[in-house]
Amino acid sequence: MECPRKLRVVLWVWIVLLGVWVAVFGGIFLILVYRLVMGLQENPLGIDLALLVIVSALTWVGVYLIKKCLGLMKGERRSDLFLRIVAGLNLLQIPMGTALGIVTFVVLGDSEVKIFLNNGELPMTKERLIEEVERLKQQ
Repeated sequence: MECPRKLRVVLWVWIVLLGVWVAVFGGIFLILVYRLVMGLQENPLGIDLALLVIVSALTWVGVYLIKKCLGLMKGERRSDLFLRIVAGLNLLQIPMGTALGIVTFVVLGDSEVKIFLNNGELPMTKERLIEEVERLKQQ
């Protein structure tokens, strides 16, 4: 099953923003490494080393999220939990992240996207469960 167009657009926007994230934190990482190697820092084992580890971790988190978005577009692992967590985190980044998070939640509510994320069938709701029980009773 092919990824719905709405979801693909949202994922590509995420990938672009995450690419900027990786570029910024990767650049900060390189600057910090350069300053430590050149001896420009007075206390290389203090806060600068901790900052280096944090920036490095944030860079790899961005790379991992890009990989997950690309995998989702290929149809590898279909779970809306990842999308909902990232959309919730986007809501905290005012103003663009908030708009992207809201659009993501709206797109996740679309029936075509729900079917895609649930391996080709609609998610189980109370009404659908009652219909399924009635159908099984009739058989």
